[in-house]
Amino acid sequence: MKEENSKLRIVMYVISLILFAIGFIPALESYRLIIYLLAVILSGYDLIIQGIKNIFHLNFEEDTLMTIAIIAAFVIGEYPESVAIVLLFKLGELIEDKAVEKANQNINSIASLKVQTANLVIGKETKVVNVEELKIGDSILVKPGETVPVDSKIIKGESALDTSKLTGESKPVYVSKGEEILSGSINEGGTLTCKVTKEYKDSAISKIVDLVYEATNNKGKKEEFITKFSRVYTPVVIAIALLLAIVPAVFGADFVTWLYRALVFLVASCPCSIVISIPLAYFSCIGAISKKGLLIKGTKHIEDLANAKVLALDKTGTITTGKMRVQEFVLINSSKAPENNEIQSKSEKFSNKEKLLQYAYSLEANSNHPISNAIIEYAKEKNVDKLEVENQKEIAGCGIYGKIEGKDVVVGNKKMLDRYNVSINSNMLQNDNNSKNVDKKNENLVPENAVPENAILIAVNNNLVAYITLSEKIRDGFKETVSKLYEIGIKKIVMLTGDSKAEAEKIAKECGKIDYKAKLMPEGKVEEINKLKENGKVIFIGDGINDSPVLATSDFGIAMGEGTDIASTTADSILISNNIGTLPQIIKAARKTIRIVNENITISLLAKLIVLVLGVIGIAPVWLAVAADTGMTLLTVVNSIRIFKK
Repeated sequence: MKEENSKLRIVMYVISLILFAIGFIPALESYRLIIYLLAVILSGYDLIIQGIKNIFHLNFEEDTLMTIAIIAAFVIGEYPESVAIVLLFKLGELIEDKAVEKANQNINSIASLKVQTANLVIGKETKVVNVEELKIGDSILVKPGETVPVDSKIIKGESALDTSKLTGESKPVYVSKGEEILSGSINEGGTLTCKVTKEYKDSAISKIVDLVYEATNNKGKKEEFITKFSRVYTPVVIAIALLLAIVPAVFGADFVTWLYRALVFLVASCPCSIVISIPLAYFSCIGAISKKGLLIKGTKHIEDLANAKVLALDKTGTITTGKMRVQEFVLINSSKAPENNEIQSKSEKFSNKEKLLQYAYSLEANSNHPISNAIIEYAKEKNVDKLEVENQKEIAGCGIYGKIEGKDVVVGNKKMLDRYNVSINSNMLQNDNNSKNVDKKNENLVPENAVPENAILIAVNNNLVAYITLSEKIRDGFKETVSKLYEIGIKKIVMLTGDSKAEAEKIAKECGKIDYKAKLMPEGKVEEINKLKENGKVIFIGDGINDSPVLATSDFGIAMGEGTDIASTTADSILISNNIGTLPQIIKAARKTIRIVNENITISLLAKLIVLVLGVIGIAPVWLAVAADTGMTLLTVVNSIRIFKK
């Protein structure tokens, strides 16, 4: 229906344009009034109706100004001027609609991911139900090509998901049993059986759409000023135009001449270009930023983002992925270990490092613990095969035991080794995690007294023979992102963490040129944010839950979409993509928006001032005033949608 109305408007506009041209034919001069009146009605009937309503309601908007100008031009016999006003104004409207449609595309594409129905599994049957009927714990089917209706956990099947509308990431995400998936993702592979983890109203896509529409209603300072300005400005302009038409006539001047000049003044002073282009610029920015995976809760926050000079970040789940990785796999030169760096089992000999990694992998392979996942990933990178394990036992908070190739193998912490009577030298575990006292006789081994305190220990047949150290995995490309942030003008980047100084220092060194503050409680982070504000506006990125006080204190808070409630009330935005690498582009888009807004205001006011002066002294005709107003509107609208360009 909307598309049909748009086509009808264009057809009527073209007919009006043809009639406008026909009106200049000398042979039809006696019919000029009818031709021009028909042209005005065909393309501007809705404008005139709305304008007349506004006059009776004392609502002085751009429709009101244009209606007064059209009627007055007809009254004084300037028929072509009247039609020109309508045609130029409607041309501006058509182009404006196209620009708004473009700005809306990203937001509408997100909204379109909300689905109405879901495939509910009841016993052996599947029933199509309204998505709002789903409860936590229900089983659902997501078939190939379908959109995931609510946040769920896969209990059967594997597939590739298209999450580009949610995260901005074009690459498909491969998922399998046990993994969480977000509503709004599109299933591009096999059928998935999932368990509902959040009801429809609390699921990601529902919250995202709510946030996006909330953003369009939360206006920025400049946007609010323009709205208030137009409410006062328009009636003042009408009053000045009336005085301009009446006062000179009182003193004997020609009334028609000054009425004409008053019309020029009225049309030229119309604030269309400012009133239209400023909201459009902010709206375009929201659309452009959403493509990068950041959902911002209102245009009012764009200005703070654009003016930021300092970036502060939480560590776990922000700078790091929150996942563990193997940092070192080290053999121990224990006095209990056999000679020649080999573990012997009857007549069998094997290489310590490869075999011990194989043992650890075999034990950890059936566990979902984060430490187990790190060891599994490391073993797969080393192309290690899994061995058969007998009598496996996993003790929460301690480790795993099993019998492999006839040997008793234990992987875990000191408590686990104590349970299985593994002999540990009292000097073996040290507090210095950075100790690197390598045995000079064999560089593959370290002495007993160099084992880090928090290491994962490996014992075979009651002997401690190796250890694994773990570290958090830094997000891919974070170091490069730090460099880009400095390049675009961020003056300071600081990591705020509750971890130890040693851990914070280690992560900071890997990240490049960033400062750090360690051992901070939430209130300590708030104090640091307030100190950082002395250097300029501060962006803070955190998980949105533990860091809620800091997100609220910062000038612009970003909550990571991963591992947090998408509706975090304290953050100003949600990085649903979890890709901090897009932050430099996001900041540049915000700065470009503010620059464009300032350009639009300056260009519009200067152009109007020139035409107003020319109109008052009798040089500018009405059509030039309309052309100037419409031209400025088109120029500023085109300038606004430049935000979409890279």
